Amino acid sequence: MRPLASPAALDAATPGDRDRYLDLLRALALAVVVFGHWLTAVVWVDGDGLHASTLLERLPASRWATWVVQIMPVFFLVGGVVNARSWRSVLARGGDWPTWVRARATRLLRPVLPLLWVWAVLCAGLAAAGLDPALVRQGSLAALVALWFIAVYLLVIAATPAALAMHARAGRWSPAVPVALGVAAAGVDVAHLAGVGVVGFANFFLVWAAVHQLGICWGDGFLQGPRAQGSKAPWVLLGGGLGVLIVLVGWGGYPASMVGVDGLRSNTFPPSVALVALGFAQAGVVLAVADGARRRLASPRLWRGVIAVNLVAMTVYLWH
Repeated sequence: MRPLASPAALDAATPGDRDRYLDLLRALALAVVVFGHWLTAVVWVDGDGLHASTLLERLPASRWATWVVQIMPVFFLVGGVVNARSWRSVLARGGDWPTWVRARATRLLRPVLPLLWVWAVLCAGLAAAGLDPALVRQGSLAALVALWFIAVYLLVIAATPAALAMHARAGRWSPAVPVALGVAAAGVDVAHLAGVGVVGFANFFLVWAAVHQLGICWGDGFLQGPRAQGSKAPWVLLGGGLGVLIVLVGWGGYPASMVGVDGLRSNTFPPSVALVALGFAQAGVVLAVADGARRRLASPRLWRGVIAVNLVAMTVYLWH
């Protein structure tokens, strides 16, 4: 990889209408996920040999920290802004949906292929060497489970035209659309807990589509900007999302951890409405600090750092 140009050169080459804050949020989301995974790993040796667990299992109080480090909702929030702009730009140029989806998918999947090839060869070699197949399967799950978000994100991308159609049809009530998707996710939770088949897997779409839809509202100025009702939206999102989350955990029986913990009910597999509430609360924080962050990102040196992180963020995420 060629070295980055000077901060001044990168700053001058950046289009004036680019929202640098979105680049910062995207890089931050992936970086926090990576460091969160590393920090939660617990490995120890005793008389019985080598053992591995997670901090969330060994120290239950640490589960509350996942309200901060489970930052994947921010990635989907930013995706709502970016995907809406991208699809509208393609439409304006006379492009079509299959070509657009294929282009977006190619950008996401290209760095995934080397990982899959390396792991396939490694698994074949380990199996040929006589390693316990159960251990190979466990290692494969640990190595590849992080790819879940790419599959879900591609699904959300493909649904962007429909999401924009709902957004346009709702007009000034468009912020109610992500709320409605959250309510639908809550309904799926109820059915899932009642033992209705595989209905819970519907929330892999509904939960993340709700946060993505909130990003569309943000990008169109319904939460911050000329269409927003004053400047209260960040605090409504933060207070409302946090309030619902507290109710769900305190009285609704939802686990405090926003990531999976072995042996316990999970908010992530399948995703639950608790993640929608967390996404709304995190969106409130993102909006509240947006103006100050954008002013700071006018600094060429800081902007160069954001570019540097974004250049390697997906690679680090896939291989960490």
